[in-house]
Amino acid sequence: MPTPPRVFLSYSHDSDAHRERVLALSERLREDGIHTILDRYVNGTPPEGWPRWMLDRLDESDRVLLICTPTYYRRFRSHEEPGQDKIRGKGVDWEGAIITQEIYDARSKTTRFIPVLFDPADEPSIPVPVSTHTHYCLTSEEAYQALYDALLQQAGVEPGPVGKLEHKPRPQGKPLTFDTANAAAAPRIDLAHLPAGAEHFLGRGPELAALDEAWSQPGTAVVELIAPGGTGKTALVKRWLDGLRASGWGAAARVYGWSFYSQGTGDDRQASEGHFLAEAIQWLGVEIEASANPADKGRALADSILASRTLLVLDGLEPLQYTPGPMAGELRAPGLRTLLSQLAAAGQPGLCLVTSREWLQDLGEWVRTPTYPQGPVLRLDQGNLSDSDGAALLHARGATRAGAAPIRPDDEELIAASREVQGHALTLSLLGRYLARTKGGDIRKRDAVDLVRADQDARSHAAKVVAAYETWFAREGEQRSRELAALRLLGYFDRPASRELLEALCAAPPIAGLTEPLQGLDADAWASTLANLADCGLAQPDSQTGSLDAHPLVREHLAETLRRTRPQAWREGHRRLYAWLKTSTPHWPGSSPSTRPSPMAAWRACGRRPASRSIATASCAARGTTASIAGGSSGPSVPTWARSPASSPSPGVDRPRP
Repeated sequence: MPTPPRVFLSYSHDSDAHRERVLALSERLREDGIHTILDRYVNGTPPEGWPRWMLDRLDESDRVLLICTPTYYRRFRSHEEPGQDKIRGKGVDWEGAIITQEIYDARSKTTRFIPVLFDPADEPSIPVPVSTHTHYCLTSEEAYQALYDALLQQAGVEPGPVGKLEHKPRPQGKPLTFDTANAAAAPRIDLAHLPAGAEHFLGRGPELAALDEAWSQPGTAVVELIAPGGTGKTALVKRWLDGLRASGWGAAARVYGWSFYSQGTGDDRQASEGHFLAEAIQWLGVEIEASANPADKGRALADSILASRTLLVLDGLEPLQYTPGPMAGELRAPGLRTLLSQLAAAGQPGLCLVTSREWLQDLGEWVRTPTYPQGPVLRLDQGNLSDSDGAALLHARGATRAGAAPIRPDDEELIAASREVQGHALTLSLLGRYLARTKGGDIRKRDAVDLVRADQDARSHAAKVVAAYETWFAREGEQRSRELAALRLLGYFDRPASRELLEALCAAPPIAGLTEPLQGLDADAWASTLANLADCGLAQPDSQTGSLDAHPLVREHLAETLRRTRPQAWREGHRRLYAWLKTSTPHWPGSSPSTRPSPMAAWRACGRRPASRSIATASCAARGTTASIAGGSSGPSVPTWARSPASSPSPGVDRPRP
C-alpha cells in the first residue's frame, strides 16, 4: 500500500475565521488519506521550540501548501507593519526564509511548494518565488479535487503508447522566379486621418460579412453604415480594415480614409468640407485650380476614383449633414454631395464606405431595395450589440466577477446588464472599465452607476457612466482630481483639442473651480494623467501631436455638465480659447479654411450667439474679454508640462477649433 504523502500547511493567523478554514482544509485532506502537518495539532509548545519545529517539519514534508493572503504575503516578505513585527508574524517570516532558500538552492526546479487560495482576489498575494507554480483556488469541490490529484501526483492524463513512425520523402522547394508581366503594384494607402483610439468591439459578424461581400463582389458603389452615436461604427470600420489589410487589400490600387469627427459634432458646429477636398485632391494627384468651386472639386475627385480600384472611407459624415428637421440627413457640403452622387450614379471598380448617424438623403434614388435589387448604394443599419456580444464586451473590459466568484463572458448577470443598456457598445465598454477600476470587476455593483433611472436613450446610459467616473475621481484624492480636471477640459471642444489650446486653458492663473489641480504639473505627471484617462476609455491622447480627444458622446456630456454646473469657468475657458485663436491664427485672407478661427469660442465667451463673425469679435472686444491675453506678459503663463519647443505656435499648423 502506498505511503501517504506528508503535507505541511504554511499560513498566517489572519483571523479566527481564517484559522478555522485552514484547519478544515487540513481535516479534509486527512480524511482523504493525506498526512497533514499543522501547528494547531501541537499540544502547547513543542519541546524543541517553534523555530526548530517548523524547520524539522518542513524538512520531513513531501509537499508544502502556502495558504496565500495579503497578510501571509506581507509576513513572507518581512514587510509586517511597524510595531507589529515584534509581536506577530514571525512564524511565516521564518518559514518564508526557509522556503525561499530551498527554491534558490534548487535553482527554482522544485515542485514541493504549492500556492493555495481561498479567495480569487488574493492571487496577487502569491509570493514571487512560487508565482510561476500552478496555484489552486479552493472555491469549489472541483478545485479541491484538482489540488488533491496534484498532491498524489495523479493530475493530468496518462499518455497513450507511442506508435510506429511512418517515414515519407520530404517535399522539395522550387527556385525563386518573378512574374514581371502580371505582378501587381502595392496599393497606396493613407488611413492616418481616421481616429487612432477606436476600440475593437466584439461581435458584428453579419456587418463584417456584408462589407466583405460589397468589396469583393461587383455592383456596390457606396455603403452607408448608419447607427446612433456610441454603437461602434468607427470601431467596426477599423476592424474591417484590419481584416482587409491582412488579406492584402483585395487588389485595391488606393485606400484613403478620412474622419469628419474632427469637424465637431454639436448642433452649433462650424463644419467644412474644405480641408478634406484639399487633402484628397493632393493625395490623389488631381489637377484642378484651388479656386474652383467645391462641386467641381468633388466631380474631379470622383473621376480620379473611378479610374482605378479605390477604397474610400468617409467616417462620421453627420457634421456635414443637416440636423433633424425638413432637410434632415441632406449634405450641406456641395463637394461631397457631388462626389458621392457621381460614384453612385456611374458605378465604380472600388467602394466608398460612409458612416454617419443619419441616412444620406442625397443618395436615396440609388439605394438598393427589394424592388430595385441592382441599386449601387447599400444601406446597413448597424444597431446595437446583441445581449451575448454585449456581455462578452463587458467581460473583456473587466467585469469578470459576480460577488467574489469569477464568471464567464456568457454569464446571465452580464447578459442582463447588456440588456439594461440596450447593447450600447460605448456604455458597455465604459461600464466594464469603471467596474474593474472601482468595484473589483463585480457586475453586481453596477447599480452604483444608477442605470435604472437613466432615460431609455442609450446616450443617457453612456452619460451616466461618465458621471459615475466624475464622482469617483472627485473623492479619490490628488491624482484623480488631476484626471477629473483634464477630463473636464474636453467639455470646451466638439472636436480634438490641440496641445496649444490645452496649454491656453491650463495656464496660470487657473480657471477657478476647474484647472487648479493642473497647475505646476511637469510633463511626466501630465502624461500619466492622460494615460489614466485612456485606460478608463474616457479619452484618447495623441503622443505625437499632444492633442486630446474623446468619443463625441463623452464630449457632449462633458460640455453640457460644464456649462450647467460651472458657468463662470465655461465662459472664462472660452474667453481664453478665443483670445488664443485671435492672436495665433494666420491672417484670414492668407489661410486655408481649416485654420480660420471659429466664432464659437467668441459667442460662448460673450454668453450669447452673435449675428456674424465680425459682431462676435466686436462684441467680445467691447466687453473687454481679450484684454489680458492678446499680447504678452499680461496673459496667462504657460503650464510647466507645456514648456517645450512644441508649445510654440507654428505657421500653417492645422489647429482644431473649439
